[in-house]
Amino acid sequence: KDIPDRRKVIYSICKVIEKMRPDASKMWSKKLPIMAKKLEEHLYRSAQTKEEYLNKATLKKRLQMMAHGLEGHRSYKDSSKPGGDSGSSTMISLIANHTNVILGSYA
Repeated sequence: KDIPDRRKVIYSICKVIEKMRPDASKMWSKKLPIMAKKLEEHLYRSAQTKEEYLNKATLKKRLQMMAHGLEGHRSYKDSSKPGGDSGSSTMISLIANHTNVILGSYA
């Protein structure tokens, strides 16, 4: 039911990243679609309304806020587990690293 909208948001995320980092197409050609999907999933789950989720005018800002939030979440997870981190926090770390590389310097 939401699949067409979700595909549009993934496409929009890719476009925002490509606009912010023109070299992203070359650097992240394989990773960008996967990262965009993960970012979209987070936006989808965290949106309070469909309108909020689909709002292209706020997409860049929401991605930047998410990048900073994931970085903070990763730091908390890493410091709270003395023996290492779980698979989910490893995924969070991976997404946070990639997101901050692409969005961080433009926040």
